[in-house]
Amino acid sequence: MQKGESEWILDAEEALRTGDCRRAAESYLAAARASSDPAVASRASQLGYGCEQFATAKAAAHRWLELAPHSGDAALAGALVALRLHDLPESRRLL
Repeated sequence: MQKGESEWILDAEEALRTGDCRRAAESYLAAARASSDPAVASRASQLGYGCEQFATAKAAAHRWLELAPHSGDAALAGALVALRLHDLPESRRLL
């Protein structure tokens, strides 16, 4: 049986409590993929960035943009991650 959004969020929060930032970021990304709520993708993007899991943060920002294509915050999050990954063309595209 596959986990749903709530289970992934619980897993992510438990990972944060135990200091496993990588697992927390990956679990929030999984929750974002299972969810239609842009707020979950936003949290996944922020957590990935804060945990320096930039590939995860990038995927979460892209999910956020899928769910909220006109969100300036989502575009900015994606652009910031692209800058951290030294992807200037992607950053410019998102801005």
